[in-house]
Amino acid sequence: MHSALKRYGLSLIFIGIPCLIHCWFVLSNIVNFPFQDDTLLLEFVNAVSKENVSINVFFEQLFKVDNDHILVIPRLVCFTDFLIHGHLDFRLYIFIANINLFAIFFFLWFQFRQTKLPFYYFFPIPFLFFQPQMWEISLWALNGMQHSFILLFVSAIIYCIETKKTWAFITALVLGLFATFSHGNGILIYPVIFLALMVQSRYREGFIWILGMISSLVLYLSRYEVSQSASLSTNILRILESFFAIFGFNASVFLPMNEIIVTSLGVILFFFMFFVIETDLIRGIIKKAKTTQLENLGLITLFCFIVLTAAIISFVRSWNGVVMESRFAIYASLSTIIVYIMLAVKLDEKYRKIWFLAILPLSVIFNYCSYINEFKVVDYRKSSLQADIFNWKYNHTMLSVPGQFTKNADFFLSPVYQKKIWILPDYWDENAGIIENSEPQNAGNYKLNVHLNRQKIAEKTGFSIRSEAEIINLDFPFVKGNTNEAVYLALKHNSDKTLLLIPTFSNTNSRIRTLWEQKYFKQGFRANFNTDHLHEGTYQIGFVTLHNNIASIHFSKDVFNIKGQKISFVADGRILSEI
Repeated sequence: MHSALKRYGLSLIFIGIPCLIHCWFVLSNIVNFPFQDDTLLLEFVNAVSKENVSINVFFEQLFKVDNDHILVIPRLVCFTDFLIHGHLDFRLYIFIANINLFAIFFFLWFQFRQTKLPFYYFFPIPFLFFQPQMWEISLWALNGMQHSFILLFVSAIIYCIETKKTWAFITALVLGLFATFSHGNGILIYPVIFLALMVQSRYREGFIWILGMISSLVLYLSRYEVSQSASLSTNILRILESFFAIFGFNASVFLPMNEIIVTSLGVILFFFMFFVIETDLIRGIIKKAKTTQLENLGLITLFCFIVLTAAIISFVRSWNGVVMESRFAIYASLSTIIVYIMLAVKLDEKYRKIWFLAILPLSVIFNYCSYINEFKVVDYRKSSLQADIFNWKYNHTMLSVPGQFTKNADFFLSPVYQKKIWILPDYWDENAGIIENSEPQNAGNYKLNVHLNRQKIAEKTGFSIRSEAEIINLDFPFVKGNTNEAVYLALKHNSDKTLLLIPTFSNTNSRIRTLWEQKYFKQGFRANFNTDHLHEGTYQIGFVTLHNNIASIHFSKDVFNIKGQKISFVADGRILSEI
């Protein structure tokens, strides 16, 4: 044991660095507050926790379709939490999602060991996997559970199939059912596992697996209802761009949201794996010969699952543009890792080392750039949830969602809050009095650039009109020093004294300057918000800063005037922007 630690100690430390940074990243940005679709968990618990709820109602709610998914596993997780603690803890679900990510990472290690590559070839993989491009999985409770559970079940099924034991095959059948009711792409595990069984000439198990697929599909379709969250795209070019962009999304870390670069990398990754599958598997089946790379069948099976998932996503999500979303970044990372391993296996020893020496520094740079790019987005999302803790507690509204959402969802949000099924953290309790009782006296002169506009928002059924305000400030003296500090925009109604908090994007330094000066944030900020949340009257503009858990508020002389559908920004008695 001592000799093993001595031999692999430095290597384990190197692998552990990105893992520990990921843990710090999650712990620094986690907030116990529902983010968008997380409220579906509150709706479910509210429905099944009422008095005299029958078992039929419970299962009807458990298998209810939301946003084209039947969320049985996430609902069971939150219901179990409710039974144990009496309330929902969204931090717990985020922790579960991240535990699932570590389990998937261990599966990659297991698959890597089967290749017989030297230990150090694994070094780039944690840097490619544990990175914040996929923050919507590592920091979003419901979304994180959906994607992490489905990939965990897929990994476990592949492991069970490779074990070739009766108990393992039965376990795989059960996990296939779990996968089907974890996320919309869960049913896709059946065809790829069937292919893997056929490659290994396991025809009897393949027949049983097909029966399991039919059973799961019948049960799924018996509950399925088409919702309004997705629509089949008819633009073939956009579908193809989205398909390849899902594989190549990691490239956006160097040129953010550049569709050409992202799609190009996706094409390279996809067709390399197509070549591997065609040469190693399909030709082997046609020639009725043993495949030379059967030990890599687990990685190939996982890649085939990603291919089917990317195809479904591109068909139903590309109606509004090329799909480049954080929640799908994990499929890009897994694709990149699989290609890295497969190419390392296929290359000769000389070129294999060159491949490793090229990928290792690139993976470290990729990981660093990913944190630099995404941290400001995640910090804004954290500030948004923290602001909504205040907004809900003192104003019964949330600004992180469209204005109509809280009205439509109030039939379950208010009951779960009143029954303490949903408990808000005491984030603002010590400072609420300071903020609420503040008066806009001795207002300062802060230079604000305000842009008011009405945008057309594309939806499945057409377009909706949304009024938005953008406020830019470059001279506000407060500069964030760490993740526990924040600056919020404050809007205080002059008549009813309602005060709303709005999160801000703090300005950041460049990648090089951040590395050189060890300072990520710099002076100035930007705030965007939907003006539908504001009611008629005059709002004084202010700023709330949080430093060492102590809040202070500073008011500007500028105001927003709301009158009917008319919105205007007034500075020094002059209307500077109006819609």
